[in-house]
Amino acid sequence: MFNLSVYSGHNASFTIAKDDKVLEVLEVERFLNYKNSGLLWYLPAHDPKKVIKSILDYFQKKYNVDVYENLITNQDDTRTYINNFGGQKTWLEFFNAKNLIEVFHQEGHSYGA
Repeated sequence: MFNLSVYSGHNASFTIAKDDKVLEVLEVERFLNYKNSGLLWYLPAHDPKKVIKSILDYFQKKYNVDVYENLITNQDDTRTYINNFGGQKTWLEFFNAKNLIEVFHQEGHSYGA
């Protein structure tokens, strides 16, 4: 069972885990080669959906993951993503995730690190 944590603010990151073991933490700034990069807030990516899709493709190729049991995000990111994607169901489908787990802002930092 794969889980994906996404923190989209400043110093954005993605964490992929399988069976309670962290496989990788991907820092968006290293992926984009832009210091302190964010996806939605601080120094955002030009096209967040394209960046997210590229990262999901990278994880799919590297770890052979097709679906995530849980998508973990902070509350601020969740609201913004849902507004931009047209609803929670569409958003979960984009991430290929079955369930959404929302956490408080500061917890989002730690889940994504």
